[in-house]
Amino acid sequence: MHEDFWRKRWAENQIGFHEGKPNAHLQRFSERLRTTAQPRVLVPLCGKAADLAWLAAQGFLVTGVELVREAAEAFFQEHGLSAREERDGGLPCLAGERVRIAVGDFWRWDFRESAPIDAAYDRAALVAVRPEDRERYVRHLLAPLRPAAPILLVTFAYDQTRMSGPPFSVDAAEVQRLFASRCEIEALEDVDILEREPRFRARGLESLREQVWLLRVR
Repeated sequence: MHEDFWRKRWAENQIGFHEGKPNAHLQRFSERLRTTAQPRVLVPLCGKAADLAWLAAQGFLVTGVELVREAAEAFFQEHGLSAREERDGGLPCLAGERVRIAVGDFWRWDFRESAPIDAAYDRAALVAVRPEDRERYVRHLLAPLRPAAPILLVTFAYDQTRMSGPPFSVDAAEVQRLFASRCEIEALEDVDILEREPRFRARGLESLREQVWLLRVR
């Protein structure tokens, strides 16, 4: 999954994709992920996202998968949480009370050891995956989820001729192509965010739409 690229980004602290606070869409729509009193939620390619701690504080049991160990360690350090060494899905895992992060390539995470999972949250994973790997990513994302499990998905849509990813453009047609055969799809929000993302304007974009989806596994 472009391992060297992402390891280099973290090593050089080039992590503009990292949000230092819980995502606004997650805060607004998180109850759509709640299927039980303490749902288990999968967060692929999670980095050190503050979303993990926020979900845990709302009563979710969080399983993240992250390639770069330094990112996983930073999450626990920055949130003042202790973690023990375990295994999860065949990968090394840093495990706290309500958040656990399996460390390694998402493709190598053996979901059979963690399934079934109640919900999933993808803010910056699908848009980081190379286009030729998207179908594989979607299969791996959906495999451990229960029937009717909800997925909160955040994507970007922009003119890919003006900027090369990541983050890659994943527009509404692509969401339909990837998920329609396996999931019900509900569009929750669609807003142009270019004004608050000047780094993307500097890269040549004239529009950057952030789109939020609720998917439900059939």
